[in-house]
Amino acid sequence: MTRSSDTYIRGHSYKCIGERDTNDGGFTHAKRIKHCIVRGLVITFLLISSLLGLLAAFPYLVAQGDAWAVPVGYKRKSNETQVVRIVLTGGPCAGKSSALTYLKRAAQNKGFDVITAPEIATTMMNSGCAYNRSTPSQVLTFQSAIIALQLQLERSLTDVATSTGRPTIVIFDRGTLDVKGYVDAAMWKTLLDAHRMSEEHMLQRYDGVLHLVTAADGALDFYKRGRVADDSGHPVYRSETPEEAILLDGKMQAAWKSHARHVIIRNGGSFSVKLDETYRAMLSIVREIRLRNSDHM
Repeated sequence: MTRSSDTYIRGHSYKCIGERDTNDGGFTHAKRIKHCIVRGLVITFLLISSLLGLLAAFPYLVAQGDAWAVPVGYKRKSNETQVVRIVLTGGPCAGKSSALTYLKRAAQNKGFDVITAPEIATTMMNSGCAYNRSTPSQVLTFQSAIIALQLQLERSLTDVATSTGRPTIVIFDRGTLDVKGYVDAAMWKTLLDAHRMSEEHMLQRYDGVLHLVTAADGALDFYKRGRVADDSGHPVYRSETPEEAILLDGKMQAAWKSHARHVIIRNGGSFSVKLDETYRAMLSIVREIRLRNSDHM
């Protein structure tokens, strides 16, 4: 047998199709196929063994670097991770878009991953969805679609945040209970029944609620109405008069008042002060949730 033409794995010699065994003067087709299969299986086994070895060492390698810079596939221990879900709500023209940007940057500087969700109603209207607000059936369909899309978005973003194993804050631009402020009591009950939910269930979906009061209440000069751009430059349509905005703001406060961590951010000083107060309120909620969960472990 000529050693140069053989393939050696763990002391065994294998030939592939087309190689001739000079000792027996010939070879069988079945024997050639068998040898090639065996060689392939052995190589596959060795590759898998190497891969498993690398995976076993991966947590140690991660631990040597930045504690926050953990690849998506790595799962932290239960006492090292917690996804905190925050609702950012309020009346029209309250500064939510600017607050989202500010909160994300500030929390990331603290070492958190931050996921921000867009406002569902605005997303739908900017996509071309329109309805007659004076036609109950159209209002019901639109608001039901908002709830359905909101629930799916919340599940999806929470699932992704949880899968990373990293400390993450998910901030929602409005939550399911905001819909209550745009419909009457009878329609609200119909929506709850249609989605098989209760207000208590909706409240439990979020760890904290930050309510930014409309600019119409305390900062009237900054209230924008009509087809305008929000604080981030995105197009929005705001039909409410200042009086209507204040009324709607009150409905939002009432909708969320039963939440244990419902913080109302009013218009007192400058807008930068309002943003900083919002961030400090969010950070307080995050610390409380993480501390509570660590005590239960």
